Amino acid sequence: MLRRLLFYYLTSLFFLGLSETKAQDNQTDHWETLIYPYQPWQYLPATSEPPSDWNELNFDDSQWEAGPGGIGYADGDDSTQIQPVISVYMRMKFYLMDTSNITDMLFYIDFDDAFIGYINGTEIARSNINGVNPAYDTEANSPREATMYTGGLPQEFQIPASNLKNIISNGENVLALQVHNRSISSSDLSAIPFLLVGVKDSSKTYQDNPEWFISPLDFYSSHLPIVSINTLGNTIPDEPRIKAEMGIIDHGPGKVNHKADSFNAFHRWISIEIRGESAQMFPKKSYSFETQDSLGENRNVSLMGLPEENDWILYAPYSDKTLIKNVLTYKLARDMGRYASRTQYCELFIDGSYKGLYVLMEKIKQDKNRVDISKLRPEDIEGDQLTGGYILRVDKVDNNDFPAFIAFPGVSIPGEEPVRLQYFDPQGEDLHTAQQIYIRDYVRQFEQALNFGSYLSYFRGYHDFIDKDALVDFIIINEISKNIDAYIFSTYMFKDRDGKGGKLTMGPVWDFNIAYGNVDYNSAAETVRGWMYDEGYRMYWFRRMMTDPALRNKMSCRWHELRSNVFSDGVVFGYIDSLVMALQEPIRDNFRRWPVLGQYVWPNSFIGDTHEEEISFLKNWLYDRLHWMDNNINDSCVESIHPNSESEIKVDIFPNPFSDEVYIEYNYQNEFVKQLAVYELSGSLLWIDEFDDEPSKRIKWSTLGSDNPTLSKGIYLMQLTFSDGAQVTRKIIRN
Repeated sequence: MLRRLLFYYLTSLFFLGLSETKAQDNQTDHWETLIYPYQPWQYLPATSEPPSDWNELNFDDSQWEAGPGGIGYADGDDSTQIQPVISVYMRMKFYLMDTSNITDMLFYIDFDDAFIGYINGTEIARSNINGVNPAYDTEANSPREATMYTGGLPQEFQIPASNLKNIISNGENVLALQVHNRSISSSDLSAIPFLLVGVKDSSKTYQDNPEWFISPLDFYSSHLPIVSINTLGNTIPDEPRIKAEMGIIDHGPGKVNHKADSFNAFHRWISIEIRGESAQMFPKKSYSFETQDSLGENRNVSLMGLPEENDWILYAPYSDKTLIKNVLTYKLARDMGRYASRTQYCELFIDGSYKGLYVLMEKIKQDKNRVDISKLRPEDIEGDQLTGGYILRVDKVDNNDFPAFIAFPGVSIPGEEPVRLQYFDPQGEDLHTAQQIYIRDYVRQFEQALNFGSYLSYFRGYHDFIDKDALVDFIIINEISKNIDAYIFSTYMFKDRDGKGGKLTMGPVWDFNIAYGNVDYNSAAETVRGWMYDEGYRMYWFRRMMTDPALRNKMSCRWHELRSNVFSDGVVFGYIDSLVMALQEPIRDNFRRWPVLGQYVWPNSFIGDTHEEEISFLKNWLYDRLHWMDNNINDSCVESIHPNSESEIKVDIFPNPFSDEVYIEYNYQNEFVKQLAVYELSGSLLWIDEFDDEPSKRIKWSTLGSDNPTLSKGIYLMQLTFSDGAQVTRKIIRN
C-alpha cells in the first residue's frame, strides 16, 4: 500500500513538473508588432463579388490597387481615399521567422462600420456583420463610428494559442480584411488594423509596438471568483450566440482563487454573445449568456451564490471608471424592498486573455427569484390567466427582437408625444394575439385616464391602473442618480394577474453606468439641481403623474422614511467605501488592463487621474444631490392625506333632484375647487370643468346651453377635486 501511494505521489510530481515546464515554455517574454495599418496594402473597392479565394495566401492581388492604410473616405483617420462603396477588400502579407517561438497573437482594429478578418483564409475576427462569407454588397448591421481619431482604443481580438499552429506557418502569411459600410450614403468607411505576436524568448525580430499597447497581464490569483470562457476558437459576435465552455474558480469568501486551479464552482457549456447598444463601441465588452447542458438545452444553475436561472449577464464597467455605479444602484433599490438584479464581482478570462473586472448580473425576466409574477403561457388567453405575466420595456426600438406598440396614439396633452412600448417578456413573437391585445388595451386605458382632465379622479383615474408605491420608489431611485436614460430608455414595467392585485408596476430599475452626473451631453443630468422627469423629451407619464398632490405627498413621506435609514449619508457612503476597500487589487489590475484613467471615455464630464478621484467625484456629487432633494421635496409629509377622505370637507348640492341647474357650496379650510367632473354610475366620464383661478365658495353648474352637457333623467356622480388633491363625490339626480 505504501509503495502504491509513493508511486502515485511521484507520478503526480512528474506530471505537475511537466505541466509547469510546458507552461513556462509557452510563457510570453514580450510582444512585437507584425502589421501596422499605415504600411502598404493591396485593396479592392468592391463593385462586384471578388474571387472566392481572395483571402488566401496564394491569391494573386497584383491587379488590385495599392496604398497605405487606413483606407476610407479621408475624414481624418485614413491615409488612402476611396469613393463611397458598400465594402472594400484589403490584403497584407507578413513574414514569420519561427512559429515555434510565438506564444500568442492579438489582432486590433478600429473600424467603421463592420469587418471580417482572416489569416491565410481562416476567419480570426469579425464585428457588426452576420452570415458566412457575406457578399460584397452586404450592409453592416448598424452604424459604428471609429474611435481612435478621438482618443479611443481599437477593438481587441485574441487568436487562441491552441489555434495558431493551424493558422500560421513559417515564412509568408497573409492578413485579409473585408470592411463593410452601413449604407452607400454613410459618411465614412474605415479600417485601421494592427497584428501583434507574443514572443517566447528575448530576441527582437519584428517591429516595435504602438504607444497605446498594454501587454496582457500575467495574472495568477484573486480573492474574487475567476471566470474562464473557452470559445473553441470562435469570435464572440453581437449575434447570434455561439457555443462556448465556461468554468468558475471560487473557493469562497476570504479565500484566494488561483488561475491554475481546477474549476470547482461551475464547469459547463454556455451560449454567449456581445450585449449592449452604445457600449459596444468600447473595447471592453459586456456579454449575455445562457447556461446549457451538453445538448444545448437551457439549464438552470446557481452561479456565485445567486439563485438558479439560465439567463445571465457579464457586465463590463468601462466608461464608469468608479466600476461600482450599477452595483450601488441595484443595492439601493433592493434596500427599498424592490427587486433589482443581484450582482457579484468576478475577474474574467476569455481564451486565456485577462479581460478585467466584471459584474455577474441577473437578466430581467419573469422568475420566482427575479420579477416574481405569474408565468404567462401561450394557452392563457382568457379569464384571470390572461391578465398577468407581462413585462414591458421602453427603450431604443428594435422591431426584430422586441416589437414596439403605441397604445394611445392620440395624446391629448399639448406638446407630448406617444410612448412606444416593447413586449419584453414574453417577447412579442411568443405572445398570442389575444395577449398582445389585452396588455396593449390595458396600457391604452391607463394612458386614456392619464390624458383626460379627470386623471386625478378615483373613478377611472390613473390611480386605478398603476401601483403608486412602486411608482414613487422608481422615481426616487432614478432621481437620486439623475440617470441620463431615466423615463426614456431601459424603462421596465410589469403587470401581474388581476387576482393578485395586478396593476402596472414600474421596475425593475436598470442601467446606471452613466448616471451620477458624469455625462457631458446633457446639462440637466450633469448638475445636482432639478428633476429628470421634467425634461420635455422623456415619457410624459411621469411629468403628468407628478402634478398629483397626493402622489407628491406620498413621495415626500417615502423620502423622509428612506433618508432616516437605508438612504442615510452614513449607510450610502459606508457601502461605497466597503466596495472600494474590497476591490482594491482587482481595481488595480483592471486599470492595468484598460488604462483609461486620466483619459476621456464617452461620455465623461469628469476625468479623474486616479480611481480615488473618480470615487471622490461620485461621493461629492451624490452628497450634493441627496441634500438638494432634501431641500426640494417641498411637500410636507401628511400621513392623513387621502383623496377619499371627506371628514373635513363640507359640500352642499341643491336643488337635488334638479332640472337644469344645480348649485354647489363648500367649506374646506383655505382650499378651493380645481376641477368638477360628472360621471355615469358605471364610472364613464361625461363632463369636466377645470378652474385655473380660485372660484367662489358657491359654484353654479348648468346643463343649459349648446356647450353644456345633455343629461337624461337618472342618477349621476359629481366629483370635486380640491387644490390639495382631496376629492369629494356626491350623487346628483336629474328629473
